[in-house]
Amino acid sequence: MDEWYKKGITADPTYAPIYLDYFDYFKNTDYNKAKTYLDQYVKNSDGGCNVQYFQADYLFRAGSYQESINKAKEMEAGTCASFSHLNLLLAVNYHRLGDTAQAVSYAKKFFANTSASNVLPDDYAFGGFIYKDVPEMADTAVKYLKIAYDQDTIPAEKAIYADSIAAALEKANKPVEKYNW
Repeated sequence: MDEWYKKGITADPTYAPIYLDYFDYFKNTDYNKAKTYLDQYVKNSDGGCNVQYFQADYLFRAGSYQESINKAKEMEAGTCASFSHLNLLLAVNYHRLGDTAQAVSYAKKFFANTSASNVLPDDYAFGGFIYKDVPEMADTAVKYLKIAYDQDTIPAEKAIYADSIAAALEKANKPVEKYNW
């Protein structure tokens, strides 16, 4: 990948999608590299809701939760109010800040207003992680985490989902189901 992307950048340093792919590749592992490629994507793109979303998403992944919320709230108040993953971004930020009520509220909006074809496996995982903290939502948490579990192919990720499913089942006082996981 690296060899061909670098050749692509050499051929056309203004082609924004390459920088976005690099950002997507590094966003969970190397925040500094991710930021470098995000900055290049922003510089070479046409702007719009996608750019604003990726900037807010980067802030979340870098641990700047309140800044990410502020950026998302700007989107929510403007022309990007109906951007599909905005509510989930707000939900995960509030979850990381320990505001379960806000996290659940935004997660519910996301799943109610986003068609299933636009919901990614990670989205189900985030929803499950948020809902597992609310005992009366344990069944929904388990449902979403099972979807993420079934769609993931990485054993370490599957183990995290299985542990979270067990934790949600414990909160729901379902010891037999918890034991199975």
